[in-house]
Amino acid sequence: MELYSKLKDFRLKKGFTQKQVAEAINIDTSTYAHYESGRRTPNAKIWVKICEFLDMPVFPAKIQVVYPENIIEDFKKCIENNGKATNSYHENNRRYNEINMTLEKILAIRNEALGILDLVDDSPLLNQNYNNTAILNVALDVRVEMLIEDALKHMTILINENAKLI
Repeated sequence: MELYSKLKDFRLKKGFTQKQVAEAINIDTSTYAHYESGRRTPNAKIWVKICEFLDMPVFPAKIQVVYPENIIEDFKKCIENNGKATNSYHENNRRYNEINMTLEKILAIRNEALGILDLVDDSPLLNQNYNNTAILNVALDVRVEMLIEDALKHMTILINENAKLI
């Protein structure tokens, strides 16, 4: 049985409408409907809220990070265009900042989708029933993870080159 059909089963067993669940966890009814239909996957924080409200176990939960179209290609181009060090301190700083700004956008999307950073502290369900262990299956985009690593490598190169120029 798929995760989304479990949501519907638990909701119906509790006698709630989609609107009631959505209001209880502070999201749009259409967003919750997408979760039940399998068209969208909730982030970890929302998933735990749903589980708490419907009194269903957190495990298994699949969290998938989905990036907006073109952001991955833009990130790749930013690294390619700005990743090589020059003999100009100011140009290296500019390049570093370009990569950093793009990296921050990627990490913001990733962190929002994962929503795991404060799960253990915020969730009584996880704290009491799972001994502070979040059991989640997180699907990351491998291409983005490799680009993040590449961006950090190039940023280090730019910093090291500027250290030589001082």
